[in-house]
Amino acid sequence: MIFYDLDPRELELLEVMVQLITTSSYKLSKLSGLPSATVWRILIKLSNRGLVIKEERSFKITPKGLAICYYSTKKGYIKEFAARELKNRWKYEGSEEELKAFLNSILSLLSKRGISPFCMCFTDPLPLASIFLNNTDELNEDSRKAVARILLNSLPSIVLSNGCRAVVTFDANGSVYALAVNCRMSGLRIFHRCPLLEEEVKKIENNRRSM
Repeated sequence: MIFYDLDPRELELLEVMVQLITTSSYKLSKLSGLPSATVWRILIKLSNRGLVIKEERSFKITPKGLAICYYSTKKGYIKEFAARELKNRWKYEGSEEELKAFLNSILSLLSKRGISPFCMCFTDPLPLASIFLNNTDELNEDSRKAVARILLNSLPSIVLSNGCRAVVTFDANGSVYALAVNCRMSGLRIFHRCPLLEEEVKKIENNRRSM
């Protein structure tokens, strides 16, 4: 179940804005055929809900607006536009397919928990990726890659001697593992354990103790 209530005219304007990104209420009125007063009223409502932002002489769709439109529209090409623009806003370096899998996993998890996407912030992908750290069973292969990529791009990481890059953390027993890793052998992974990682972290700790 999806817990939000865009009416058809709101969705129609959002679909146009996904393609234009920034536009005026006048231009939206011309493109949609809706009266100027109606378009203005809808844009103010969308602004109040965080889906668009009012600039000096125009309105711009927000990351939240892109995500809500992605979830709401039945038009495949609009989904493509929304995912592509979110990829740009988030500076996501993976594929659009990974990103769409990630967005779909978010909606699936929220629906199971009875949470509306309107309650989420889509400005920064890190908090969205973090909700899966205790819900990894909700991820498929592509969305796992997306979570790993987001963690690697957002959190401090180290580069191992073999070129692998990892976000390092420790479990309750003090054992080291990679919260996320871009491994030359295994690829993008989360919750990854590696003997080389353990060895190099021990070397770092020993060097610090000897200083």
